[in-house]
Amino acid sequence: MPDQCRDPVTFVPSAGRITTFQAPGGTGVRVDSAAYADAVIPPYYDSMIAKLIVKGARPHRAIGRMSAL
Repeated sequence: MPDQCRDPVTFVPSAGRITTFQAPGGTGVRVDSAAYADAVIPPYYDSMIAKLIVKGARPHRAIGRMSAL
């Protein structure tokens, strides 16, 4: 599940400062990102700033873990 830097109303890519960042974690949960609180996202960037990977023995278990985040 990609986490993209977009305007919450128009969904247009949006540059700016990340004011808070708390990556989820736990068994079967991984986040690939270089994002951190107070990081500045310039206007020339790939809008995907984080990637959430959730796994489970069966698809419904992975979906359940993701829903709990």
